[in-house]
Amino acid sequence: MRAGRASRGVRWAAAALGWALSAPAFAADGGLSSLLQYVAAPVFLISFLVFIHEFGHFFFAKAFGVSVPVFSFGFGRRLFGVQLGETDYRVSMLPFGGYVRMLGADAYGGASGEGDEVEEVPPAGSYVTKKLWQRFLVMFGGPMFNLVFPVLLFTALFVIGEPTPISEIGDVGAGSAAEASGLQRGDQIIAVDGEPTPTWVDVDLRMMEAPEAPHQLRVLREDQELELQFQPPKGGYGAAGTGFTVSRPSNEVGVDDPASPAGRAGLQTGERVVSVAGAPVADWLGLERALRRAAAPLTLEVLDKDGVQRSVVLTDTGWSPRVSGHRPSDAARWGLVSASIFVGSVKDTLDEEGSGLPGLGAEAAPSPAKAAGVLPGDRIFAVDGAPVNRWGELLEAIKGTVDPTEKGAVPRAVTLEVVREGQLLSLVLEPRVVEDIDSYGLFNNRPMVGFGAVGGTAISALRPRPYRLDAAVVRAAKETALISGAVVERVGELITRKASVKASMGGPLAMAQQSVAAAQQGIFTYARMMGMLSISLGVLNLLPVPIFDGGQLIFLLMEGVRGRPVSGALRERIQQIGVIFVIVLMAMVFVNDLSRIVSGWMGPS
Repeated sequence: MRAGRASRGVRWAAAALGWALSAPAFAADGGLSSLLQYVAAPVFLISFLVFIHEFGHFFFAKAFGVSVPVFSFGFGRRLFGVQLGETDYRVSMLPFGGYVRMLGADAYGGASGEGDEVEEVPPAGSYVTKKLWQRFLVMFGGPMFNLVFPVLLFTALFVIGEPTPISEIGDVGAGSAAEASGLQRGDQIIAVDGEPTPTWVDVDLRMMEAPEAPHQLRVLREDQELELQFQPPKGGYGAAGTGFTVSRPSNEVGVDDPASPAGRAGLQTGERVVSVAGAPVADWLGLERALRRAAAPLTLEVLDKDGVQRSVVLTDTGWSPRVSGHRPSDAARWGLVSASIFVGSVKDTLDEEGSGLPGLGAEAAPSPAKAAGVLPGDRIFAVDGAPVNRWGELLEAIKGTVDPTEKGAVPRAVTLEVVREGQLLSLVLEPRVVEDIDSYGLFNNRPMVGFGAVGGTAISALRPRPYRLDAAVVRAAKETALISGAVVERVGELITRKASVKASMGGPLAMAQQSVAAAQQGIFTYARMMGMLSISLGVLNLLPVPIFDGGQLIFLLMEGVRGRPVSGALRERIQQIGVIFVIVLMAMVFVNDLSRIVSGWMGPS
């Protein structure tokens, strides 16, 4: 019996598909901070997970007495290692995963192609001489370890302490249950029904225990504790749908009246205030607090849209806004409004907005915003009479103009009230519907209007939230199961063509971009991405594709039913088909990456 070759190409194919399914949203709008980082982050991630996968095969092979001549981290020429018993534990030149060489694991025989000697071995140490159930576990060991590893990883992260936003309300929706209960942005919820809630996760968990029951909230507002009764709306789940969120507007400002102190000082919509009278400002809540007791003249440090810092002095001459906001604001008397509800750009045609999917986006059509007379710098005040305090409320109103699943649906027009040059104007906006693909890769109707926002959002300060070991294990297992189910569901949608490959999968460039972004956000984000990718790798390896472990498991099941193995010639032909399938699929996602990059370089058409 000859030493079988490890299925190194198989591991990379499955790993690449796992990457592809885990990285569907590649965007070509950022530069590289470091070529080394751009290479190291994805290489380490994929190499470690393939190594975990191979260790699963190795573990069960050793447990059942299968002879393993080589266990390698990396591919190619051997750099160094140690011989322990029959196994050469080595590090190879190319750090892309690893492989296990088991005697008799290749039904076709043949050498490894790396210059290793091929020796005859006793049948007792050969993979093919083992019992069927043992061979099944050897093959199943790789995906199993990929699915067990995230549970261990997530458990460790939760025990150490997951960085979680503090329980400070970032924003409150107009007309929401939260507003009706008296909650205000900037309030910190310190207890729900008598249970302390130091983080936003604690608030969410307390709400989930009784999603529609009234809750007694203890709130800290400007060093004063308040007791508030909160009645969640029907259908609410946790903090979602209640009208209050942890996210808040960024420190980008909007100026809608040139006669205001901000307008006279030359402040422009979209500029970022980083300090007030020398006090640093991180977001809109911080800006309002800094302005609460400020007196004229007031010096602001501002970053313009090019990142250049300058000083701006505001003087108060008794000016008052001609159009009042929907809620009191300490910034309003200076003529400052959050940029999060200002129009940043208006498209001439909808093909400039597009869907990012060639052939599936909007055709060149007049922009509804352009036709309605919307201009960059307009402040969104209300939609159909309903006040707008954040951009999400506008999006929900536009989204509600059409049934997302009805074929040939026609959206209804909305009355858009905007503030321009200090004056309130009423515009009629008629959204245009296009058949598009959402973030899950599913087709739906998307009402398009042709304008975008100026400001972004931020979150509150983070603090570690450690879990007890038992609670951490339970949550880690649930999270792993949830992600696994999502991967299976996505694969099913791809097979049934309910989801688009272009929208749902990214190639190696998407992999690199997302791993670098995760690494830049810190070890927790990077580790969570590692866990999610491990799950994808494990699930996809169980697919009944001939070159994956799932395909090998099918062969073993067929052997159990037939009483004899599938012939080597037939297996080889089937696996060749599987290789072609994977190559074609990966070529598609790679071309998709390139098209996104080219689109990013060329800009909107």
